[in-house]
Amino acid sequence: MPGLLDLPSELLFEIIGLIASSPYPCRAACKRYRPTQMHSRAVVCFPTTDPSWPSHTCNILLTCRRLHHEAIVYLSKASRAFELDVAIVNNHWIWPTWRYIPVSKTGYAIESLKINLTYCCTEDERASSETATADWPTSLEFMKVIGHFLRCGVQSASFESTGMPKRGSHYRVKLITINLDTASIRAGNDKVREQDVPLRQVQGLGHLTFDPLYFIDVATCRENVDRLSAFINMAMPRLDDGSTIRERVDKIVFSLDSLIRSEINIAKKSSGKAEVRIAEYRRRKSMQ
Repeated sequence: MPGLLDLPSELLFEIIGLIASSPYPCRAACKRYRPTQMHSRAVVCFPTTDPSWPSHTCNILLTCRRLHHEAIVYLSKASRAFELDVAIVNNHWIWPTWRYIPVSKTGYAIESLKINLTYCCTEDERASSETATADWPTSLEFMKVIGHFLRCGVQSASFESTGMPKRGSHYRVKLITINLDTASIRAGNDKVREQDVPLRQVQGLGHLTFDPLYFIDVATCRENVDRLSAFINMAMPRLDDGSTIRERVDKIVFSLDSLIRSEINIAKKSSGKAEVRIAEYRRRKSMQ
């Protein structure tokens, strides 16, 4: 049987790709925390560990010269798309968890950000009507999470003074895809797996139980995605919290099972408004 270093570059690329794209395992002792200085309602709960450090590829780069070279070549060609899981619990709590972070240097403009949505509830809230449909404060906090990524990257407030390596920030994104996978929801009575929504303890909320979690039914999830799309389309050009998104994102797509349900073409809207202003300016100049 050939050894790892005897494999052709194509197979080594596949192995390196699997290692680099695998989610970093969450330790059982880790919790989530609420950066109250960043979100007024304190409902967004980030993991207490830095999702970008240490990196899976560090071990590959330090193994030997051959793997170091192959890993560098792979990273130079790898996708620069980010992937983020967001669980909305009880239509109140928002739990972001990074699924994939490009290891290579991304620069200011990145290709895409994919957000995987999960609507779920606790045992006590399964029969509550309040978890049925999304309200605008929850949608507003979700929009703030996107704005925080555009301004600060994958870092959250707990790492600002820890001496951790800083990731690039101030991103511009060509495409944000917000997708809901309904295949695992079924009738809405199944438990959410730990690997799908990890870290279910929140600092300072030891009196609340978030385990187990249950999926919300497909029809309600579909309605929630439509409400979220309508809210962002309405709020982004009007509210200050949407200014970062309208300045740095070209398009937002909402989809179910990767099938497009609606989209917001921000770049096209901005271009149209600019053309109207230019036409109005030229009209005024011609009248002088």
